[in-house]
Amino acid sequence: MARPSAAQAGLLRIALFLAVGGVQFAFDAGLFILLTYWGMAPSWTNLLTRFSAAMLGFLLNGKLTFRQSRLTREQLFRYVLLWISLTLLSTAAVVFIGHAGGIRAAWGAKIFVEILLAVLSYVLMRRWVFR
Repeated sequence: MARPSAAQAGLLRIALFLAVGGVQFAFDAGLFILLTYWGMAPSWTNLLTRFSAAMLGFLLNGKLTFRQSRLTREQLFRYVLLWISLTLLSTAAVVFIGHAGGIRAAWGAKIFVEILLAVLSYVLMRRWVFR
């Protein structure tokens, strides 16, 4: 069987990144619903489930998307730093847009902000976290 071209390998990596993102979202949302159903406070539950989904993403992206044979503490540190930074950027952007244009503007902008941050996340994971 022939090896995929660089373009095909890049498309596969992007598809895997998006699939891992979908798994993370489903895990986060499902766990959030389950834990809040059992009575946990939404604020703490959200922090717990987002962090849990991020750690799942680290493992899946490291092993599947970026094909790392071994994941290191340095990669984990970089991943957590990236996750915190992107979360702060997302929050700041949505809050700023909400103050400037109202809640409906923030709702609409949230989708675009997250798409832009997903692209930035992919590039930074590829070049900095899992290089």
